[in-house]
Amino acid sequence: MKLLLFIILNFFSGSLFSCEPFLNSTVVNNSYAEYFRLYRHDKGWFIDILSREKSLRSRYSIGVKHDCKDVKHLNSTEAIGIASSTYLPYLRSLGTLKNVTHVMGKNNFYGISEFKQRTLDIGVNPNVERILRSKMSIFFGYSLNDSTKDLFTQLSLINYPVVLIHEFLEETALARVEWIKVFGVIFNKYDESTNKYKEIEKKFKSELSSKYFKNVLIAQEYEGAWYVPGSNSFLYQMLSSLGANVLLSEGKKKD
Repeated sequence: MKLLLFIILNFFSGSLFSCEPFLNSTVVNNSYAEYFRLYRHDKGWFIDILSREKSLRSRYSIGVKHDCKDVKHLNSTEAIGIASSTYLPYLRSLGTLKNVTHVMGKNNFYGISEFKQRTLDIGVNPNVERILRSKMSIFFGYSLNDSTKDLFTQLSLINYPVVLIHEFLEETALARVEWIKVFGVIFNKYDESTNKYKEIEKKFKSELSSKYFKNVLIAQEYEGAWYVPGSNSFLYQMLSSLGANVLLSEGKKKD
């Protein structure tokens, strides 16, 4: 009986009793996004980021005091690092682009010379030691797998303030746009982020009935080669929903 009680207490310790704030929070339903969840608490927020299989990948808290196991506190947003230029529209929309101090590979950030001049480049493939020296308050990035070779998995294991942004897993345009709410929570601009999202959603839906798109070709140059999105890609799906005839290279069916 004592052994059974010991096992039960160990099973629930740190997940039930110490995570009472999380249990007392309320989930905020998403409109389209499937790879994050927001939970509102009286004192702040919890954020869940999901994996490709839609299982919990990381959990964060903002403004909530707790002793929850495997929940990372996010405190400061003064020195932000970003691993992808796809985060720039979210940051720009919320007026927080000025908080970015480090980027991962400046050559991948196009058309923003002033931004590139004032930020530090930590390299395309930085190691953990270089990340630690940068002293970022939050590093926004992504994790493709749980392998210990994955940079963001390594940083998570040492409790570095990494925030995973998995908007690239979303299959529709509005689902990706909805990730602005994650940034809104982190930068204490949730109401502003929801208003921005509603504006974009309304405008996007109004364009669905528009027929001014005809034949469209999208290509991106990278290291001397041009890449065209496939019929399963996010860009193809978005433009097709707007009535465009998206031109594909022969046999191009994948992302």
